[in-house]
Amino acid sequence: MQDTKKNATATRYAIRAMNLELYPKEEDYCSNTVTAIKIPKGIEDEKLRNHIMQKYGVMIAGNWGELKGKVIRLGHMGYNAYAHKTIHAIFALNQSLKDLGFKNSTEDAIKTLKEHL
Repeated sequence: MQDTKKNATATRYAIRAMNLELYPKEEDYCSNTVTAIKIPKGIEDEKLRNHIMQKYGVMIAGNWGELKGKVIRLGHMGYNAYAHKTIHAIFALNQSLKDLGFKNSTEDAIKTLKEHL
């Protein structure tokens, strides 16, 4: 069953478990249709998005304007509103960040995600 709000909330918990920062930081301003995530220092936006698509088959959107290169976005609507898609996207993002040198725990992220789905 699809549940955009539940997937978005679970995603935000998982993002924090990965030691990443949400954009905006305040939960009250976060959208249930898309989660915006600040790209960690030392990770290049385009390199990350290309890597995750090529290696894991997951498309993550970039941004434009003053947030271009600073924020990536995970969608929670339609095809992406299913729990298994959310799990796959978080796994792929976490592994891609690790592949590119960012230290985090895939196990913690997935465990946290599943606790809130």
